[in-house]
Amino acid sequence: MRVNADEKTDERAETWERKHKDDFSIDQAQLNMILPSGLRRLFNEVIAVNSTAFEDVDPESGEVVFVGSKMEMALLIFAKELDWVDFRRMRDHADIMQMIPFSSEWKSMGVAIQKESGKTYRVFFKGTSEILSKKCMRQMLLNTELNICNHQFLL
Repeated sequence: MRVNADEKTDERAETWERKHKDDFSIDQAQLNMILPSGLRRLFNEVIAVNSTAFEDVDPESGEVVFVGSKMEMALLIFAKELDWVDFRRMRDHADIMQMIPFSSEWKSMGVAIQKESGKTYRVFFKGTSEILSKKCMRQMLLNTELNICNHQFLL
């Protein structure tokens, strides 16, 4: 049985209650088929730009590995496994205006970038979901059966 965070499970009945009626789990292998290309690009940008992790050669094994915080490394590996654009290319093309250091009050860190138009900015935060989700004004809903996403606000 597979469940999402915040789902209550009853293993005997193999059923679960969802926090929101539209919540569902997605297998990582399905993400490239389900997420629209613009949303994949945005997620990849968030992962690549709002990170200080990098790749280096492990002196013991000689293998190329990610170096950095466990979370940042996990996200970069996630994007790499999905065959998204390389994080170095994403960082090189990002017009980073300001890095926002970790805040113990917000339990998060972020980065502000200027969008390609040069007229608008985007700020990416990562950190404690319980705190950051309360700051969100919108949520994104995916419908896996119809393969649609309400992502108009991404533009």
